[in-house]
Amino acid sequence: MHSVKNRWLMRIKNTTADLYARNFVAITVRDVIVIAGCLLREFSSLRGFAIVARLWKRTWAKRRVIMMHKRVSNDYMAAWFSDTPVSFPALDIARKLNRQRVGSHD
Repeated sequence: MHSVKNRWLMRIKNTTADLYARNFVAITVRDVIVIAGCLLREFSSLRGFAIVARLWKRTWAKRRVIMMHKRVSNDYMAAWFSDTPVSFPALDIARKLNRQRVGSHD
């Protein structure tokens, strides 16, 4: 139940239309599987959908706040959903390594 609820609440709060469109097939296929699983086998998880419906207005209010304070582009976020593994250096670690490299050449 919680994984169903959390998936939809997270998506409502964090996914932009652009990101949803870029990942439409993968998202839709997984959603169909989850819904079918709930309807055919794991009936207790259906309660997650009722909770999402109950929290709908509050979740959209949280979304507005999140989107107002958004710090990264859709392109950056899309990289996190790539089919190909992607890695990004942690900024603090990268800066420290760059300072060490510059200092070692003096």
